[in-house]
Amino acid sequence: MPKLHPTIMDANREKIEAVALRLFCAQGFHGTSMRQIAERSRVSLGNIYNYYKTKDELFSSIVNHYAVVMNDERQKLLESVRDPFDACQVEAMAWLIRDLVYRHGDFWLLMYVDVTEFGNRHFKRFFPGLTDLFRRHYAREFGKRSFRKGGKGRDPAVVFAAFWMQFFNYFLVERLFRGSRHLGMSDEKVIETFCGMYRRLQSR
Repeated sequence: MPKLHPTIMDANREKIEAVALRLFCAQGFHGTSMRQIAERSRVSLGNIYNYYKTKDELFSSIVNHYAVVMNDERQKLLESVRDPFDACQVEAMAWLIRDLVYRHGDFWLLMYVDVTEFGNRHFKRFFPGLTDLFRRHYAREFGKRSFRKGGKGRDPAVVFAAFWMQFFNYFLVERLFRGSRHLGMSDEKVIETFCGMYRRLQSR
């Protein structure tokens, strides 16, 4: 095969992965063939194998791309909350999480494909260390304040992580499972309620 310019190769990879992502999300990994991906992306089947040796390698490449995107997105979320004890900042973060979930629906769908077809082999690295990340990022703030628990302080990083995940879980149900106000409230009211709970847990 003639040597293609790197920009052309990058454009081809982007096109192949965009098509593969849509097919994986709609049909699953095992329900999608490399031939289908080749036909939809208008790249010959033989040529696709010049970019990816296997379908699994293609799947992994898409996950690796999202890893970069999501790390950047997570950093933006962290930077949106300078004071993790400020409920107003946490509320603003919740809306950013909603936006993130709705903008990257394919990422979450691909994760479910990985869970059901690979036992979360590709995405498991996204979860460990989340609480430690918060503990490091907000070390100064967490060193000054904590949360209540029968007179004893809760680990603030764990509490913050719990609310962080709860916002993601809520909007994932709304976005992917079409929850349609599954808690019986509008998004505005849900965020207000969660932030009120968060505020009441804080020690004075």
